[in-house]
Amino acid sequence: MIYWVVDNGFINFDNIISQTLMVIGISFSLFSFFHAFTKTHLSDRNKFILSTWSSIIMMFFAIDNLNSIYENRNTANSDDILQGIYVAIQYFLLGVSSIYMIQNFMMLIGFLPRWKRFFNSRYFEELRELKDEHIDRYSDQQVPLIHSLICIVLIGTVFFLNYYYQIVPKQFLIWISFVIFPFIISIYNYLIGKKNYAYLLLFFLFISCQNKYEKIEKINPENIKLNEVVSDLTPEQIEKIKNIHEIFAEVDKSSLEQTITDFKRDRHPENEIKIWMQMAEAYKGYLSKNKKNLEEKREVFKLILSRSMMSAEEAIKNSNLKYLSKKEAQEVLSFYNDAPQPLTVE
Repeated sequence: MIYWVVDNGFINFDNIISQTLMVIGISFSLFSFFHAFTKTHLSDRNKFILSTWSSIIMMFFAIDNLNSIYENRNTANSDDILQGIYVAIQYFLLGVSSIYMIQNFMMLIGFLPRWKRFFNSRYFEELRELKDEHIDRYSDQQVPLIHSLICIVLIGTVFFLNYYYQIVPKQFLIWISFVIFPFIISIYNYLIGKKNYAYLLLFFLFISCQNKYEKIEKINPENIKLNEVVSDLTPEQIEKIKNIHEIFAEVDKSSLEQTITDFKRDRHPENEIKIWMQMAEAYKGYLSKNKKNLEEKREVFKLILSRSMMSAEEAIKNSNLKYLSKKEAQEVLSFYNDAPQPLTVE
């Protein structure tokens, strides 16, 4: 949005309406930047704001792209191969943007009152449903900081070069970025060893069939033999463990001595302590906003423990919840933002 405003020269407008719209757009953009570069809890309100803003911005760019192509229909008559490829890509992006235009139009039009639904009970009921739809479609998981940095550096550089040299129309470049950037992130995740093939399946299906990484299996906990004590702990690490033990004391009946010994069995206790501190923060964060009885607290602990080793969806599926609803479970896991660290058994 910032690139689009600058490239159009709107930043120099003296019109009060245009300036007001720019201030609103920049405010929402800064709100998005804030969540992209911090681990601030994604509350329902924040997810609703981000989802509504993304609907507005995607619909805006979809209409802008649609208008841009229809203003230049004569380009479709070119006999040049490269120009033909460029035109074909433009029309492909037109199809993509049209889908977004319809989808986001439906996500926004519901906020407006209609005939026989003018601020009555039916209207407010539909409003609540639409709000829940916005919240539910927005992920509970925070964007990793490195992904945000890659986006800013890579896309920002591309936008700057196109602004300076005017290689292709801005609408074309913006939609190419929307389509291509998720693939770039997936390739990055693949190269660093993460198993996220959602976007790569279309182009690299054979890679997913030849997984070069460690295979994750479900095992019977009774078959696990505990390590001997292999690590020493520093006084600082012991203090952290005491804090962890105190937070989980009501749901984990292990003694402090046993807990310290368990951490000493780990070859990399500092990494394990960091995971448990994040779990403790998630546990405290959720319970500070939600009053729960002991059984519910045990289920919260169990859910967060599972999340530390697997994705949020898998954690909910494997936890066999009895006391927490799915929505409550999703809220619990929204407080845990670290990547899962599967249990390694040697």
